[in-house]
Amino acid sequence: MDLSTGADGGLGARLRLDLALRRSRGPQADRSVEQWTAALVLGDDDGMDPEILGHAAIVRCVLGLPEMAEMLDGEDAGLGTAAAAVLDPCTGEPALPLQKSLLGQGDRFLVLDSVEFEPGWRRRGIGRWFAAEALAALAPGAMFAAAIAAPMDDTEGLERKRAEAKLRRVWADLGFEPLSRGVMVLDLGTATRGEKIAVFRTMFD
Repeated sequence: MDLSTGADGGLGARLRLDLALRRSRGPQADRSVEQWTAALVLGDDDGMDPEILGHAAIVRCVLGLPEMAEMLDGEDAGLGTAAAAVLDPCTGEPALPLQKSLLGQGDRFLVLDSVEFEPGWRRRGIGRWFAAEALAALAPGAMFAAAIAAPMDDTEGLERKRAEAKLRRVWADLGFEPLSRGVMVLDLGTATRGEKIAVFRTMFD
């Protein structure tokens, strides 16, 4: 397949999503944060060796722990920022403005930490579909997902603002809505989430 043409029809049947979990082996209290890595793999059809096209890092956390934002901040400042924006600091439950609007149900929430793709597979819309599928795989039992519209590199000034605006558009395509501090939230209980995934899938059937 010539990637330069942008003809990705039929690609979906050759892709698979691999999930790997890294979780503390310590006391149960330390197992309230699960760090998942999702890999998008192009299968070995036609004698081709499997090829990893991209990775996503997603953290799956327990609700109801007042110390959760601090715990995540100890892992990564971005994770701490996301948690502080979506959680009530006294209860560890969804912050009141968010709680009133959520349709999703469960005792957990997700943080989409990062999505990275190999250069030859960027700007094709596959990243949106991949992120949506990875979130869907981890969504059972979770009320919502959070993400930060901030680039992973050290860009500054106008370039960084453009990168942030682009990320906001990408996350909005998945159904994320702006909350505060650059944090966006996806209600995992909405029907539109499933509709968006279905649309992404048709792009690569």
